[in-house]
Amino acid sequence: MDKEQSVNKKKVLQISKFYPPYKGGIELVAQMISRAHVNDQVDIVSFGKDDHSYRGIYGESVHQFKTDAFLLSTPFNFSLIYRPQSILKFKSYDEAYIHIHNPFIHFWLFLFSWAFRENGMKVTCVYHSDIFKGFIGKVFNLFFIATSFVYDEFIVSSPQLKKNSEILKFIEREKIKVNPFPVNGEVEFIEKADFSKRLLAIGRLVPYKGFSFLIDIMNQYPDYKLDIIGNGPMYDELRSLAGDNICLHGHVSDEEKERLIRETDVLVVPSLTNAEAYGMISVEAFQKSIPVIASDLNTGVTFLVQNNRTGLVFKPGDKEGLLACLKTLENKNSFVSLKHGCYDFYNEVLDFKMFQERLLSSKSL
Repeated sequence: MDKEQSVNKKKVLQISKFYPPYKGGIELVAQMISRAHVNDQVDIVSFGKDDHSYRGIYGESVHQFKTDAFLLSTPFNFSLIYRPQSILKFKSYDEAYIHIHNPFIHFWLFLFSWAFRENGMKVTCVYHSDIFKGFIGKVFNLFFIATSFVYDEFIVSSPQLKKNSEILKFIEREKIKVNPFPVNGEVEFIEKADFSKRLLAIGRLVPYKGFSFLIDIMNQYPDYKLDIIGNGPMYDELRSLAGDNICLHGHVSDEEKERLIRETDVLVVPSLTNAEAYGMISVEAFQKSIPVIASDLNTGVTFLVQNNRTGLVFKPGDKEGLLACLKTLENKNSFVSLKHGCYDFYNEVLDFKMFQERLLSSKSL
């Protein structure tokens, strides 16, 4: 367990979509908040396959509720509406972090915010992205904006999200704190003098991630080796498209993922839309001095992957742009410079202790 010390012992609640051992970006952020509050009492409300409780790796108490329905990528537990005491028992806590977007939990919080307010709890929205489209999405977004007063503060991962969000532009600027999300793991500079054309991509195998685009290009350049980590609905399709120089690993252990990160030259983030709001995997890569080639999405991805500093960027779906980035890495000086650049950026901006200090003191980057 970490030795980090909080100034005052608090009672802290988090409400998250899921929580580790469930894996995903939101879940990792929730875990990092628990780590930051390691010397406080932390309780987690999350969702899963059944009702049960367990301890997290930082001593946090996790209360998992059964998912009754799953709509718009959101878990619903209807008993929390007619038996709200399951969460209201935490109303005397000092602070709550609510991970959004989660329409069900935001609606629930709106209904019962009076209970938290009468006890003086600080309610912080950990705002991950603008993601909902279509008619239903527009209705929820309008509802969220109209009821955003239930939050005292908002945390976002990048200046780009604060500036460009179609939702947060209606929120008072001083309420929004920029605090880039960190990851677990040891910081290490991995010495490698030359680009050996070994690439890595990690993520859920869904259309907006751009893996089809990446595979199509790499099939034409068999001197490159591409490893892809992740599962999803496109797994079989992508596997059938992949040439001999491309390996789809599916789900792997944390140890195997770290091995592949350590062995690669560069991480590729070929996402096609701004649904890619940040990219925890890029933070993991920087932690091991692995630069990143990414689509220029003007989201938190662009905050992390800064052209010619921490990595290289290309226009989404631009084959020639991606190939130009790869060509740049063949220059030894450029390759080594990017390794140092992303490693220094990690230590200067993304280090966990900096995240913890900003979180506990309510500061912004």
